[in-house]
Amino acid sequence: MLDRAFGRLRAFRPQSSRLGPGWWPYAFLAPFLVLFAIFLLYPVISTVLISFQKKDGLGPGTFSGLDNYAALLRDPRFPIAARNSVVFTILGLVITIPSAFLLALGLNSQRLRARGVFRLLFFLPAAASSVIGAMIAYVFFDRQYGFINTQLGIDVPWLTSGALILPTIYLVILWKYVGYQSLYFLAGLQTIDKEIIDAARVDGANSAQVVRYVLIPLTKPILLVVVVLVILGSVQLFAEPYVMTKGTGGPGQGGLTIAMMIWEAAFRQFRFGYAAALAMVSVAAAILASIVAVRALRSET
Repeated sequence: MLDRAFGRLRAFRPQSSRLGPGWWPYAFLAPFLVLFAIFLLYPVISTVLISFQKKDGLGPGTFSGLDNYAALLRDPRFPIAARNSVVFTILGLVITIPSAFLLALGLNSQRLRARGVFRLLFFLPAAASSVIGAMIAYVFFDRQYGFINTQLGIDVPWLTSGALILPTIYLVILWKYVGYQSLYFLAGLQTIDKEIIDAARVDGANSAQVVRYVLIPLTKPILLVVVVLVILGSVQLFAEPYVMTKGTGGPGQGGLTIAMMIWEAAFRQFRFGYAAALAMVSVAAAILASIVAVRALRSET
């Protein structure tokens, strides 16, 4: 009976499609490709084209060549915003990533009790909206009524000092995203075979040497991902500095970012061509920085 059934199944052949067998993968990919073209490819191409146009408002634009990019270079606020974005990126690479890795080591430790509770506590800031987190931070750092100044009895202009506004914003970013980034490292650490660590300890490696020569090299693929995310996040930083500086960039434009300039040019001044040029420059800088960072890390292996 089974032989007959299998024989009939082998004899059965679906009718060949007019498109041929090579078209079936594209048929399954068609929904994704359509959505990709509508929501990503088309906006990117449109942004590139608009960056070369004088387009004020929603009406049709006129070709203006490199005028928007020339205006960008003449804008005195652009170097400040670019500098701030670079500083946020460097702080993220130098402080946030190592802090996230150390936090992941602690959360992965077998000696830590209630590890699930601690993981949840550190992840909660990332789960909250960026705007809500920035509003909470504003309440904490307000000079007159802020929780920190009133509870510690100090008078520090966290948000009204040109020298303190950027470090204050970064503290909020560190608080919000260090737990989220530590989850990437935690996932990588949990995939490492314990026998490798035990073998290193048998060979005489102490805890610091295990981290340096075993855990870090084995989690380098995760590190590459986190580095790219930090660079892209620093370039796109908007909600925290916008809320904490009330959209002004703060004293001396110390909290101004390129994303804030894009929003202001597009939705306050309706200079869509100039905003598109800013967006293209920021994207190009983020891609270039990501390529350099990834190549630098890969060259160390």
